[in-house]
Amino acid sequence: MAPRAVSGGLGLLRSHTKARDSKVTMIVGAIGVRVTNGEEIMIGGKPHRRLHLQICKGAEDVTLKGLANKDPNKKWSHADVPMNTPADDRDKVFDQIWVDFEANMVD
Repeated sequence: MAPRAVSGGLGLLRSHTKARDSKVTMIVGAIGVRVTNGEEIMIGGKPHRRLHLQICKGAEDVTLKGLANKDPNKKWSHADVPMNTPADDRDKVFDQIWVDFEANMVD
């Protein structure tokens, strides 16, 4: 199971993003984790974008900073997001991203 600090950082990132905080990119270091765009993949014949959860090297949390310095490119989790999502489904898809990140966490 991934360190508790990674899950904690994920929760903080979700709360700031859900609030539509315009300064999310400025507080990523304080949170310690970031979401990066990955490859486009096909699931069930539909295009999806794979998002990756990674730790920031500039994390304020000592545990996260140590993990990032040990393996700065490690992808701690992923979520596959359908592309071209209708506006009515975006909140549902947004909520599912965080569920997927928790479910796909690696050691």
